[in-house]
Amino acid sequence: MREVFSVSFHLINSKPNMMKKFIDLDFLFVNDLITFLNQLKEKGVLPEEYDSNQAAETVYSTLAFEFLLYVYEEEHTEEQLLQGIKNKVDFIFT
Repeated sequence: MREVFSVSFHLINSKPNMMKKFIDLDFLFVNDLITFLNQLKEKGVLPEEYDSNQAAETVYSTLAFEFLLYVYEEEHTEEQLLQGIKNKVDFIFT
């Protein structure tokens, strides 16, 4: 993680507009996921007290973690990436 943070901080300093665009995409994804989960609550698929914000942030963290594994571990295949995401999302929602 140290390397990821190092690159991020370098990008913030050298190209702040580009970093802001990446951050905006992250927030957009999380906000869209919150909206989707709230719609599921309205349809009765999820309980009304379900915390959509926490779930969306947790799903995002899962995606980020699996993506980092895929990027940094040469032997980590796309199939493992997708299976890891599926396993964790299934765990979150059960």
